[in-house]
Amino acid sequence: MAISGPITDSPDSVRVVGDAPAAANSELLQRADRLAAVWDGEPPSGKGGGTAAPVLEAQAAGIPVDRI
Repeated sequence: MAISGPITDSPDSVRVVGDAPAAANSELLQRADRLAAVWDGEPPSGKGGGTAAPVLEAQAAGIPVDRI
């Protein structure tokens, strides 16, 4: 496979459209039998994009969560 264009790891190269992280988390949880999460146990910050929200959603849905 050929790659066209430069490859960069600049934060400016990442664009989030709408609430894409929340939509991705919802899709993940719909398909999950179990969730493994690297999480410090802190509650959601309200800024979005964190680990707390999907962990709490999984727990509420009865999906087992393995906190690493």
